[in-house]
Formats: sequence, structure tokens, C-alpha cells
Amino acid sequence: GKRINEYFIEKILAGEIENNPENADLHGMLGDFYYGIKDFQKAKKAYENAVSIDPDNPRTLNNLAWLYATIEDESIRNVSGAITLAERAVRIEEKSHIYDTLAESYHAAGKYKEAAETGRKALALAGSDKSYYKKQLEKFLKSAE
Repeated sequence: GKRINEYFIEKILAGEIENNPENADLHGMLGDFYYGIKDFQKAKKAYENAVSIDPDNPRTLNNLAWLYATIEDESIRNVSGAITLAERAVRIEEKSHIYDTLAESYHAAGKYKEAAETGRKALALAGSDKSYYKKQLEKFLKSAE
């Protein structure tokens, strides 16, 4: 069932990348796939490939930043890299989820005041469902006290 589907998805994406090695979106999709099945080393590699091909794609910048900032695995975690990537992503596209990644990155770095300020921006830009961003902001504000 599930393992077979994962195998086929991985093979299809890998085949597409083989035919289109410079397609950053495919590398990003592969990163999303690996992240979804919790293969974080492979997710990191796929996202890094995507960013090296297209360093101005806010989606892959954001996803790699989130991985770097939130992962427990010290061999992957890169908080300063997360901040750099998320700052670049937010300059390209000002969206709530990207501000949230930047806030989470600041929080991971112990920059609690910046995390709270950025969390406010994420909340302000959020659509109708603000509950996640409210919880995030509460976390950032509590850390900033």
C-alpha cells in the first residue's frame, strides 16, 4: 500500500529530475516528498539542489529554512542559514507562512524580540484562519518576556 506508493512517487520524481536536472520545482517537490515521509537528510539535499538552481524561489527558500530551523537533528539544523534563507524569501514574497518561517528561525536563534515582531507580521497577513499564527505569536511573546 503506502510504501509502494511512496516508492513510485520517488521513482517518478527522480526520473523527471534525470530528464530535467535544472528544474528547481522538481527538486523542490522531491524535497517536499522526502519531508512528508520524514526522510530529512534527503529532503535537505533536494531543497538545497532546488535553491542552488533557483536562489530566488520563495517556496523552496521557505521550505529549506523551515527544515533548518525546526529539525532536531544537529547534522541538518542550521539556524543562521534558516534566517538567511527566510529573510531572502520574505523579500521576494511577503506571505504569512514565510513570515512565520522567519519568526520561527529567529526564535530558534534566541532572537525572541525579532521573532515576536515577525510573528505579528505573519498574523497580520494571515487569511481567515488566524489560529495557528496566534499560537505562534503567543509562543514568541512568551519567549521574549
